[in-house]
Amino acid sequence: MLAPKRLLPSLSMLSIFEAAARRGSFSAAAEELCLSQSAVSRQIKCLESQLEHELFVRERKTVRITEAGERYAKTVREALLLIANASINLRASPEKSTLNLAVLPSLGGNWLVPRLCGFLEQNPDIKINLSTYTEPFDFHKESIDAAIHFGSDHWDNAETRFLAKEKLVPVCSEGFLEKYPLDSPEAVLDVPLLHLTTRPDAWERWFRSQGIAFDFLTGMMIDQFDAAIKAAQCGMGLALIPEILLSRNLADDSLVAPLDIPVESEGAYYLVWPNDTEYLPALSRFYDYLNRRASE
Repeated sequence: MLAPKRLLPSLSMLSIFEAAARRGSFSAAAEELCLSQSAVSRQIKCLESQLEHELFVRERKTVRITEAGERYAKTVREALLLIANASINLRASPEKSTLNLAVLPSLGGNWLVPRLCGFLEQNPDIKINLSTYTEPFDFHKESIDAAIHFGSDHWDNAETRFLAKEKLVPVCSEGFLEKYPLDSPEAVLDVPLLHLTTRPDAWERWFRSQGIAFDFLTGMMIDQFDAAIKAAQCGMGLALIPEILLSRNLADDSLVAPLDIPVESEGAYYLVWPNDTEYLPALSRFYDYLNRRASE
């Protein structure tokens, strides 16, 4: 049920307010929107009257947005963006179901995107929009239908479905292997290691899985798998990379796996969507496809 009409300002009024709030000036908003400054001032005054709340403080020839106005502007901006994206999607694919999907950066580029062609060929009535994220977010504040998540099967106010376990594989460049022959698991103790900030205990778990005692482990810390892959390709160290991200690098020999000894991560990959949204048919077909391709 919509709110009373008196609490629903017009889109033109909200667009003018958003521009003035973002630019910090009525004259700058007027220039951006090809309006007169007086027209901008009148529209914002009407909005304040409708809301019964002051959004800007007028100080001689300048204006300053109020704290309440800042909060309102943030929400209005998000709402206008949501409407704009919905309009773009409708114009771009009026007969297709659209799935707005959030994905982890490295997983998106190295694993998901190469597999999307097959899904879209099999499902020509579905369009997928991709965006990246690095931390769990509130679905109610984003224009996202679902996300591919790594970690536990818990996400606040969301449903999850298992996709795949994660196995981390030790990899390096051929040049690195020539410099540091890795003929046994114990030899790993004597080579430079690359550590991921998102998997800070990965090497410790790998050594424990092999029953190898170790002291304090040192090495370069890297916060993204793509950067860790590049560092390993450049011979900067031995990296533990998810097997799911490595198919292209191992195929073109830009990386080699000198020890066929993966270690399983504590977390796993899940498809996640808001729990107050029905399980969309497009999402169901997408999950079934990913579930079949997850081990590839």
